[in-house]
Amino acid sequence: MSGFKISGLGSGIDFSAYVQAIISAEQQKAANTIGKREIVAQSAQLAYNNVKGALQSLSALIKGFKFSDGLKVKTAKSSDSEVFTGTAQLSALVQSVQLRVESLANNEVSRTSFTGVENIVHSGVDTTITITVRGEPHTVDVPSGSKLSDLVGLINSAKIGVTAASYDSGDGTATPARLTITDNLLGDPDNNAGTDNISVDLSNLDAGIVDPTVVTTAVNTGVIINGESVTTDSHTLADVIPGVTLKLLSADPGVDKTLTVQESTADASKNVENMLNKYNEVVALIRQTIQYDPNAETQTNLMAGDATLRNVLTRLQSSITSTVSSLPESVSIRSLADLGVKTLFDGDNGSTNGQMNFEPTVFNQKINTSYDDLIKFFEGFTEDSVTYKGFADTMTDVMDSFLAAPNGSIISKLSSLDSQLRQIADEKQKVIERILAHEEALTMKFARLEGQLSKLNSQGSALTSALESVALNSKAIANRSK
Repeated sequence: MSGFKISGLGSGIDFSAYVQAIISAEQQKAANTIGKREIVAQSAQLAYNNVKGALQSLSALIKGFKFSDGLKVKTAKSSDSEVFTGTAQLSALVQSVQLRVESLANNEVSRTSFTGVENIVHSGVDTTITITVRGEPHTVDVPSGSKLSDLVGLINSAKIGVTAASYDSGDGTATPARLTITDNLLGDPDNNAGTDNISVDLSNLDAGIVDPTVVTTAVNTGVIINGESVTTDSHTLADVIPGVTLKLLSADPGVDKTLTVQESTADASKNVENMLNKYNEVVALIRQTIQYDPNAETQTNLMAGDATLRNVLTRLQSSITSTVSSLPESVSIRSLADLGVKTLFDGDNGSTNGQMNFEPTVFNQKINTSYDDLIKFFEGFTEDSVTYKGFADTMTDVMDSFLAAPNGSIISKLSSLDSQLRQIADEKQKVIERILAHEEALTMKFARLEGQLSKLNSQGSALTSALESVALNSKAIANRSK
C-alpha cells in the first residue's frame, strides 16, 4: 500500500502570498476610488491657488489706480544735491529758481572746563546751578559729592531743553575735562540780536573751573530765492516756493544754485502697460488651466472646462473692456478703449484672443489734453455730494468677487477643496485601518488553518504507519500458513 497523505497541505502552503494578494486587491480598489478623488482634488487645489496668486497680483496693480495722481508727477531737481534737495507736489509750477544758501541753522553750544570727568565738582552742602534756555531760567539740584559725569546726568534728567555731555580733551592743561551744554532747538529766536540762547551759572560749585563760554553761536538759516531773503530756524523750507519742499543740507554763501521744477508722465504709460501685461498673463493662465480637447474621448486635463474658472474668465474679460457706467457722460474718458487699449482677435490664431494691446501714443496724448478726465476715469470723483466710482473701484469690486473671503468664487472654491481633502484624508485613514485589521484577521485565520493542516498531516502519517503495520502482519500470517 502506497500510504495515505493529503498532498500539498500543511506547511507546504504559502499562506502569506494568499494574504498579500487579498490585501493588494483591497488596496488597489481604494486607490481606484479614494485615491483618484484625492488626485483630482489636489490638482484642482493647485490650479486654483495658481490662479488666485495671479489674480492677487493683478488686483494690486488695479488698486494702484485709485491714487492715479501718480500718473503725472512733478520733480524738483537741485543743481547741487550736497547743498539742498527738493520734492514737488502736483500743484508746483514748472519753473527754474535761483537759490543761495547763505547760512544753515545750528544749535548753540556752551562749554565749561573742569579738572577731570570723574573728579568731584562740588563737595560742600547740597547746592544748585542755573541754566537759562532761551530766556527761561531752570534750576538743577546738585548733591554734595557729585562728579562731573554725575552733573551731566542731572542736567539731562531735568529735561530743560538742552543736552549735556562730558569728555576729556587731553589738552595738557590743569582743566582738560569739558562739559558741553547744547540747545536742543535749531536757530536763534532773536535773529542775531546778540543774546545767547544758553546762559550757564555754575558759581555755586566749589571745584576749580573755567567760566562757561558759548563756543558755537546759534544762527538761523538764511536763503536767498530769486533775490529775496528768507530766514527760518529749520533745515526745511516748505511752500516758500509754492508746492515745493526744500531740504537744506549745507551752506554755500555767495554761490547761486538752481532749482528746476519739471513735470513728468514717463511712468504713466508704464503703469498701464504693467497692469495690462498682468491681465494678459491671467487670461492665458486660466485658458491653459481649463483647456479642453474636443477631439479626445477622455480629457487628460483634470481641470478641462472647469465652470468656476470659466465664469471668472468671462467676467474678468467683460469687466475690463466695458465702459465704466457709473461715470457721467460729461467725462470724456469712460473706458480703456478711450486710452488706446484694444482687445485682440485673430480668426487664424485664437491663442491671443481676448488679450489686451496697449498703444502708448494715444494714452500720452490723453494725458496732455484730458488729464482731469483721465484722473476721474481711474479714481472716480465726488461732485454735489454724489460719488462716482472710477475704473479702479469698479474693477476692485470685480476682483473682490473672486478673492474676498469668505464668498469670493476662488476663495470659496479653495475652502471647499480644503474641506474635501480633509474628508478624503479621513476616509483614507479609515480604509487603511480597515485593511490593516483585515490583514491581521486573515493572517490569524490562515495561521489556525496551517495548524489544523499540520495536525491532519500528522494524523495521516500515523494512519499510514498503522496500515503498513497491518499489511506486514497479514503477510507474515499468510507465510506461516504455507
